[in-house]
Amino acid sequence: MAKSDFWPERPSQADARELALASRLAVSTTEIGAIRSTCWEKPWTANAMLNRQKLLILLLKLADRPVSRTELTKWCFLLRSESETLGGPAFYDFVPYLYGPFSFALYQEAEILVAQNYLHDDGENHWSLNSEVAASAGSPGRDVERDAMRLVSRFGKKDTTSLVDYVYERYPAFTVNSKRRKLSVRPEAKPADRQSLVDQDDYDTLFDRYEKTILKDERESIQQVGRLVTELPSVLVCMESEPKCCHRSRLAAAVSKEIKLPIRHLMGAT
Repeated sequence: MAKSDFWPERPSQADARELALASRLAVSTTEIGAIRSTCWEKPWTANAMLNRQKLLILLLKLADRPVSRTELTKWCFLLRSESETLGGPAFYDFVPYLYGPFSFALYQEAEILVAQNYLHDDGENHWSLNSEVAASAGSPGRDVERDAMRLVSRFGKKDTTSLVDYVYERYPAFTVNSKRRKLSVRPEAKPADRQSLVDQDDYDTLFDRYEKTILKDERESIQQVGRLVTELPSVLVCMESEPKCCHRSRLAAAVSKEIKLPIRHLMGAT
């Protein structure tokens, strides 16, 4: 497959706004711009740099070659999905995008690293390391370094096509928006499930079925949500204002049972 088949993967501003919440970037595009401007004006020090940014530098150092944007994104996704450390605390989140799993935060921060001269952008979809500056970045942590070494040893010599094929086949849910190949379809609620909701009894019947079917089979996903909630300030949101009229109340109950934390409904809070 030609290199151009994976270029560009830069998100538009509209896509960034639409998927920012899904990727847990709890900032607006204006705030992102302000953060970027601040970071570009003042070089980072090793202490100020996030560990996940140090990890980007480490991956390029271990690869010892220019790495395509798609490669680096998929490596980070695999660290998040398959390593013992999951990339470390507050690592990048990924959403289904044009070529599988994608992280808006990763691209934003890689561009800042380029602006600060830690990385080079060859203008042809590849990042490489500025070895003269990179040594000052510091370590993301011993355990994360170990996982990064294992990952590059396993995937570093794979061509981009083979790497993407592996990710697609192992994680088909992330191909629902793919321009390359869709191995899964976006789940959609049956219209009849919500069109006939008249009173609270109808909602309760619907959500009882949700608990007995979907939630029953999503134990691993509930545990993952539980981990996120304990690591970072988190909120379950929906278009429905009333918790009792929204399936998030049942999901919240399942997560609460898993992590032993109380539920606080924010509706009406001032």
